[in-house]
Amino acid sequence: MVNPEIKKPEDLRGKKLAISRFGSNSDYATRKILVKWGLTPDKDVAIIQIPGGQPTRLAAVQNKQVAGLVAQPPVTVLARKARLNVLAEPSDFGAAYTNTPIASTGAFLRDRRDIVRRFTRALVEGIYVYKTQKEFTKRVIAKYMRINDSDAVEDSYQFFSPLVPAKPYPPMDGIKEVLLELGEKDPKARSANPEEFADASFVRELDDDGFIDSLYKVKK
Repeated sequence: MVNPEIKKPEDLRGKKLAISRFGSNSDYATRKILVKWGLTPDKDVAIIQIPGGQPTRLAAVQNKQVAGLVAQPPVTVLARKARLNVLAEPSDFGAAYTNTPIASTGAFLRDRRDIVRRFTRALVEGIYVYKTQKEFTKRVIAKYMRINDSDAVEDSYQFFSPLVPAKPYPPMDGIKEVLLELGEKDPKARSANPEEFADASFVRELDDDGFIDSLYKVKK
């Protein structure tokens, strides 16, 4: 999402783009799309850290502190209402990526399996509520995103709800993409097996015993 005077990627040359922090998802996505456009991050386009959430970075764009940001719903609706231009849609980025994963040490998974099992069950139940109780979920989105714009909240729900899997198995394609990124600095990461960094057993237990399917059958 960029200022109105920016019409094409080349117009970003010499400008600044906002991210949350270096190494974050917004940093990764910004760098990835710039390279795809033939622009060199930190050379052709400056990347500026502005912590505080996407609404804060949107304000920085509107105040002309920076030229644009990578945004997700519900901020995308606010950006469009502010007449910002869209230079790239999600499909333009071209790859899966593990976004806000749940991580743990191997030792904790091994020694405290019951805690992880109960956590995974709660996660699955939370996803069920998210996908099936729309109005409640929208109130939660509005509260924690601190957004009162009903169109923005609706857009957020419509965008993300289909993307959240009812059965949250670790995404191997997304982990592979992360390893490829890490491989730019550590060659060993490129040849690593994504399955070495994921444990699907907890979700599989809930799937195999029919717990996840039973939630959605009740809904019907």
